[in-house]
Amino acid sequence: TEMVYEFPELQGFMGRIYATIQGKSSEVSAAIEEHYQPRFAGDAIPKTITGRIVAVADKLDTITGAFAVGMLPTGNVDPYGLRRGAIGIINIMETSGWRLPLSPFIEYALELVKPKATIPSDRTLADVLNFFIQRHKQIVTADSVATEAYEAALGEDNNSFTDFIAQRERAIALNAAKKSETFNSVAQSFKRINNILRKAGWTKADVDKTLFETDEEAQLFARLSDCKGAVEAAAKASKWSAAIGELEKLAAPLDAFFEKVMVMAQDEKLRNNRLGLLVSLKKLFACIGDLTKLS
Repeated sequence: TEMVYEFPELQGFMGRIYATIQGKSSEVSAAIEEHYQPRFAGDAIPKTITGRIVAVADKLDTITGAFAVGMLPTGNVDPYGLRRGAIGIINIMETSGWRLPLSPFIEYALELVKPKATIPSDRTLADVLNFFIQRHKQIVTADSVATEAYEAALGEDNNSFTDFIAQRERAIALNAAKKSETFNSVAQSFKRINNILRKAGWTKADVDKTLFETDEEAQLFARLSDCKGAVEAAAKASKWSAAIGELEKLAAPLDAFFEKVMVMAQDEKLRNNRLGLLVSLKKLFACIGDLTKLS
């Protein structure tokens, strides 16, 4: 009818009218109008589940397709509204309470545009995911959450990111924990652990209790064993403050360990066993994020 060609602001609205006239269900008719939402900052998200699903699918298809052919927004230039689309998807998913990983949907969208893609799929997947994370970081840090807390919640190379809701909750919990002296002590110990393991190039978490030479080693391992299950369970349930509280129980034994124990011992078996203990600690901390990002 060219109605929308003459009046662009009627996009979606006329689609709903025509669909209703053609006998489509109220759910489908509403979704045709709603899936363009949110159209601008502060705009409402779709009210119907169908509208929300189609809105996310449509926006993600546009973003992934653009990235797959190298048409990325630069500076203030974003002709296809990719940033607005990403923010719209984030708002829909958070408001709807959808704790869904984004990567599988990006991968599916990539399969659909594969015949016309000019950028390798693995690179596009990483770029699109990071594009969303950067938009989400802007939103969350605008709500008085420190940038370093958000980045710490991402883990190494975004590997702790699961969904927008969990990421926000984890960042808020880390932001609050930064005010705790005990937590800061744990964070400093984590940085030390990270540095030692990086320099040693050690990744095995093998620990043999019979090789412990000091009480500090035994006590740290015992406390690690005691709180490991609680930390992992709390993290799985997105109870980040509880998980952090459990990690804080490691503060005293960690301080004692680093004060009394020489990790890089001359004896190879002792050295490797102590490095294995540090790897086990690092893996547990990874449930919360990368604490090296915290100042």
